[in-house]
Amino acid sequence: MYVVLLVGVILLAAIGVAYYEYDVANPNCTSAPSSSSLIATVTDCKLGTSLTLAVKEAALRGGSNQTLYLSVKNAFSRANNVTYVGFPALPSFTFVNATVYLLVHPNGCQIPIPPAFILIYNATSGKLLQLNTYSPTLLTCVGNLPAYFHFTANQNLTGFFSIGGYYTSINLSEPWLNATYHTLPPGRYNAIAFDPWKHMAELNFTVVP
Repeated sequence: MYVVLLVGVILLAAIGVAYYEYDVANPNCTSAPSSSSLIATVTDCKLGTSLTLAVKEAALRGGSNQTLYLSVKNAFSRANNVTYVGFPALPSFTFVNATVYLLVHPNGCQIPIPPAFILIYNATSGKLLQLNTYSPTLLTCVGNLPAYFHFTANQNLTGFFSIGGYYTSINLSEPWLNATYHTLPPGRYNAIAFDPWKHMAELNFTVVP
């Protein structure tokens, strides 16, 4: 009897904390995505996280680099263990031998910091660009995430990336081998950021001659 009562009190307290965080401490929180030509943000009020993608330029000259900014933020003023729920459905992409399409820093399994990834599509052809030449064995952390991500209070994890081109390889089964680098040709491109909580933010940019 006392055990059941104690469990009930604990559950009510947890619900009370959740209610305070979702509806009192952050009354203006909205889960509706917001975006402009240079920045896109997706907020999850219940999880207390937001995913932000930004690009430095909406249009850039061929041969120059685009800078991308990625952020995953904990909006709660307490530590937040956010359980992974999976990645969103992405066109033409699975994690089976496809980590070469991820924009990552050259630090192997130290990624993902922040816990999110970027893909870039050619907007005309709809094809993904190969953005790195790392063997999937070097990026096994992508497919072996723990059960949750631990955020400290109000933690904002950020990353900057620079891209000026992509790779192609005649080895379709192992495209990280013997890959050739190409600068981005003129055209329109879609940059997509996504996280393991099924959030996705998208921006477009153009490369001009």
